Amino acid sequence: KINSPEENRFRWLLGAYHYEQELRSFDMDFSTPNGQSEPWQVIDVLNTSVFGSIDFDFTDRLSASVELRRAKDTKVLNQRANRANFPTPGAVTFPTPAQIALGVDGNESWTATTPRATVDFKLTPDITLFANFAKGTKPGGFNGATAVNNGRPDDVTFDEETSTNYEIGMKAAWLGNRL
Repeated sequence: KINSPEENRFRWLLGAYHYEQELRSFDMDFSTPNGQSEPWQVIDVLNTSVFGSIDFDFTDRLSASVELRRAKDTKVLNQRANRANFPTPGAVTFPTPAQIALGVDGNESWTATTPRATVDFKLTPDITLFANFAKGTKPGGFNGATAVNNGRPDDVTFDEETSTNYEIGMKAAWLGNRL
């Protein structure tokens, strides 16, 4: 992230973000060499984004900011049957070859541009009025074998969630900053 000096009347910020995660899930048992089998589930998550903002103080009391973020989320699922996918109450069971064939593979990406705009007005040194507009997203994902096992194969993946928010409010420091 790089940004201009905070004391300037016009301020800017530019940045980038990158995140990777790999999750491997294993069954532990005593029948497999070394006590564990191949992973029954591998989930890879990759998130990359760029973002920026500009802020401007019109007066000592009135300021505004505009922010923009562009993000891409990619999730990969490789899931095979295990005891957790096909439980038998009261018994230690292993998946049958037919159940193993029901593995789930998925590769999905979601791209979103999320803006935000804010206006602040200092009514007094202790009271600020503000208005906000913002859009947000939460990437989709996988229900995986849970959907298949419950007779809902069309629900193996789920879409991203989006929100549009409008906010008007007041920030105040009262009672010596205790309220």
